[in-house]
Amino acid sequence: MKKLFIIVLLCLFFVGSVYPQGLKVGEINSEELMLSYPAFKRIEEQLARELQNWQVERAKWEGGMEFMQNDILVRERKLQAGATTFSENRKAELQTQIDSLRMSLQQQWNQQLLADQEKQQELTNRRDELLGEVLEEIHAAIKEIGEDMDYDLIVDSAGTVIYAKDPIDITDILLRHLLER
Repeated sequence: MKKLFIIVLLCLFFVGSVYPQGLKVGEINSEELMLSYPAFKRIEEQLARELQNWQVERAKWEGGMEFMQNDILVRERKLQAGATTFSENRKAELQTQIDSLRMSLQQQWNQQLLADQEKQQELTNRRDELLGEVLEEIHAAIKEIGEDMDYDLIVDSAGTVIYAKDPIDITDILLRHLLER
């Protein structure tokens, strides 16, 4: 990985020699931008509200499931208490009710697990959509700044090129360098 980075730097050096006045390079601290730009905070708040609404709905559902679990426990205790006094038909009827409730409870849990996964995916997609809109706005602003202030390159703090004034294709230089190794 270090070798690739050195090769890229060498290529930038070769490209830099094309510009007699040198390169005008700007850097953007992406982390600081995310912390300071209000649009990111709005996205975070909006997603937090959506998540909270979902958690309220889920809490209501869990309350219903707790009620169903308690109903099963009451019926099981009733069956145990009447084990010696209930007729076989009554015991079978209670056991059928208990089994049916357990099956229904399990089905509802399975459905909720699926709904939870779908909701998480929906929130992820929503986050990506909202971030995509903001990132498009940021990219347009970076391009505008690059053009207005005559930057040759604008990079983020990780070294990723975000804007290039007149990109020069150095693929041939890089290929020659790699093949000469």
